[in-house]
Amino acid sequence: MTRGKGEGSIYKDARGLWTAVVELPARNGKRRRKTIRSKQKVTVIKELRELQAQLAKSGDIETKSYTVEQWVHEWFTTIAANKNRPKTLDTYAGLIRREIIPAIGRIKLDKLTPGDVRKMNHAIVAAGKSSTTAKQVHRILAVALKYAEREGKVARNVATLIDAPVTAATNLKALTLDEGLEVLEVATTDDLGSLWAAVLLMGGRLGELIGLQRDRVHVDDPADPDPEHDTLELAWQLQRYTWEHGCPPEKTPAGDLVPSCSRKRGADCPRRKVTAPPNHDAVNIVGGLWLSRPKTKAGFRVVPLVDPLRAIILGHMAATGDQPNPHNLVWHKPNGTPIDPREANHLWHAILDRAGVTQVRFHDGRHTAVDLLLLAGVPIDVVQQIIGHSSRAQTQEYKTRNSPQNVAAMKAYAKMLADRQQKRADQGELEAS
Repeated sequence: MTRGKGEGSIYKDARGLWTAVVELPARNGKRRRKTIRSKQKVTVIKELRELQAQLAKSGDIETKSYTVEQWVHEWFTTIAANKNRPKTLDTYAGLIRREIIPAIGRIKLDKLTPGDVRKMNHAIVAAGKSSTTAKQVHRILAVALKYAEREGKVARNVATLIDAPVTAATNLKALTLDEGLEVLEVATTDDLGSLWAAVLLMGGRLGELIGLQRDRVHVDDPADPDPEHDTLELAWQLQRYTWEHGCPPEKTPAGDLVPSCSRKRGADCPRRKVTAPPNHDAVNIVGGLWLSRPKTKAGFRVVPLVDPLRAIILGHMAATGDQPNPHNLVWHKPNGTPIDPREANHLWHAILDRAGVTQVRFHDGRHTAVDLLLLAGVPIDVVQQIIGHSSRAQTQEYKTRNSPQNVAAMKAYAKMLADRQQKRADQGELEAS
């Protein structure tokens, strides 16, 4: 078969394998070629045409042959680590380690097929894991392969050639109005009752509430019975990040890579680090707990502070004002240390048990707040601003001022709760008589 310069050639090698060679652009004055071999001539022709198309598209092709595991590791450490926040990277690392590498890690990157990806997706669900997990794994792989295609390491992104797993329908859980009032009533006898009230009365996220600092509570006059300009400024989130080894790895006699500091946990490494993109704004306050900026503008917001939440929070701040508080937090332990997100979740479920209501996640308290704000007649676009979503289906752009409509919305919400509490009290008195 006669081919022009750069088009490659096909022949049988000494082992009887059909072989194709594609000439690549020279690097550092050195000749470079990509070789394909197969027992089937048709297979070589097909792969040759794919390589030619890839060369025409990207201008070059890598001669190094990666496995999926090798490439995903390179993508994670050199690309994903510069684009994603630490919590996201933790999620990626876990899914790569548990799902992608065991299923397809040993396959050569340029030999990966849509069928391989489909089998991986099916295996995740067959193992009893959620379709949401399968979809997330598929998305991570698709992004990693996008960069492999962009850099000429594969001819195509095979993850985009099949449909991503469809997530099963989920019913968002939320407390009813009566259940929310039950929690608020029980919370009055709890040391962190004001925290639970903030979840239900303004839909605060866990991280932004336990990371709220006292100087972000803006109150002009605590004695004013009808304030118009008091606010909570939700500017930071308290999160736990995973420490990594910062020391260089070294090889064991068996060939395994281990941290040179000989410490098992990254948190114990003398040169420990947290991987984060350059634009990630975060401050380590103690141990693995960090204060970080919200990841979206919608998450960085100002919320009107009206009664009853205003009185509840001011009462809590007054009652805890003499306690140690080196990090200036509104909610903290009596000794001044921050409340770990995992501990806060445990305490949330404990308060739901005490109230005898449906068990929902801490984050589902936001769903309750949305439902109750809408029940109080608050327009959906105002709810979006208060809750901190980023689109109308989720929320709107961050508003820097405490708008009159937001204040009116929170007052309407507070009045609905007060009316409902009074109705419950009246009904209780009638039953007692």
